[in-house]
Amino acid sequence: MFALVTSVLALSAQQTDRFLATATDISQCPALTPRSTGPSSIRDVRADDIKVIGALGDSITAGYVAKGFSGSFGLDDLIEYRGVSYSVGGDKGVQTVGNYFAKYNSALVGRSLGQNGLLGGAGANRNGDVAVTGAVVGNVGNQVSNLVSYMKANSKDFKNDYKYITLFIGANDLCTYCNNLVSADTYEAQIRSTLESIRTQIPRVIVNIPQLFNVSGLYPVTANDANCKKQRSSFFVVTCKCAFDSGTAGDNKRATMDNLAVQYNQRLVKIRNDYQAKNYNDFMMTTDPASGTFSLVNAGISFLSTADCFHPNTKAHALFATSVWNNLFKPYDQKSPVFDLGAKIMCPTEDMRISA
Repeated sequence: MFALVTSVLALSAQQTDRFLATATDISQCPALTPRSTGPSSIRDVRADDIKVIGALGDSITAGYVAKGFSGSFGLDDLIEYRGVSYSVGGDKGVQTVGNYFAKYNSALVGRSLGQNGLLGGAGANRNGDVAVTGAVVGNVGNQVSNLVSYMKANSKDFKNDYKYITLFIGANDLCTYCNNLVSADTYEAQIRSTLESIRTQIPRVIVNIPQLFNVSGLYPVTANDANCKKQRSSFFVVTCKCAFDSGTAGDNKRATMDNLAVQYNQRLVKIRNDYQAKNYNDFMMTTDPASGTFSLVNAGISFLSTADCFHPNTKAHALFATSVWNNLFKPYDQKSPVFDLGAKIMCPTEDMRISA
């Protein structure tokens, strides 16, 4: 029954998308005609109304090893390529949600640029990307204060500017569950706490939480690849340890991981529904279902960093950016529940609003 409902929703979304303009590059999308007055509320925000963006999360949002590495992997190769991060990256010519928003507001504040070593030092201009490699849902809330400080210092009008934040967290919780189980109840409580911290400190903000995909797919895709075996044997490479046991024990662990991801995603929908019911005038939270159906098995190893066969590479970041963007302007019951590996970039129109 679930598969049937998902198929019907996907077909409905595809039929709607047939009538929307798409492009292979955001520069090909037509500009929006400016409107005479700004948004009446958080539910009346167009793409060109977003003035500031930011992102919270873990190594995925930090763009860790997104450009890969070939050869022996060492300490100097622990690089965060924040400029290509799917949600907030701002490097020139890169497909990111940040660059998509910048198409409609050239003065957009918050995009991260360049790269930096994992252990610090000069490098990336992180701007609104405050993600921390290794973060879990239990400590992601600690990043909020850094984002608040950045937005207060760099917004033209912190009180009145409309802002967009991506929060993507939980992959590390799934990957370490066999040593430290984070229940769905705990995950929900931590997400709620983080969202309330954002809501009470950052005015006029939309928070989008992409749902978690099955990281267990790493095992069948990479287990027998020679480069992946080599990189995982390196002292410097930390991967999804709970996913790589072989035999029945490994199968059981991966099944548990997948079930836990489903539970986490269900809680995100529950939280989204609760915020919808509260109907705040200056805060909106949504969650993207398509990301939760991304299949590593279907995508293949070409979407993974050659540095560790674990983190998404630039190709994957670009696809995630387009998937998230294409769902952003649809009400939840019209958002595509299926991750499209061949999706083109949707061009928003004057009558489209960022929607929960």
